[in-house]
Amino acid sequence: SIELREGGITIELYVIAQYGTRISEVAHNLMSAVRYAVERTLGLPVLAVNVNVQGIHLEDEGAKR
Repeated sequence: SIELREGGITIELYVIAQYGTRISEVAHNLMSAVRYAVERTLGLPVLAVNVNVQGIHLEDEGAKR
């Protein structure tokens, strides 16, 4: 979700992480990539990018075989 505020915008991301990934590293990379893309494309300052991990995706046993 995106909220337009005085001075810029705030972005909330909701993701499901793959089991075994470093969640903090994934969240940091998402924040940086989204901030860069939005500021470059729209020319608006991004006040915050919040990454909310909604869950962990476990690989299905049938997919491994």
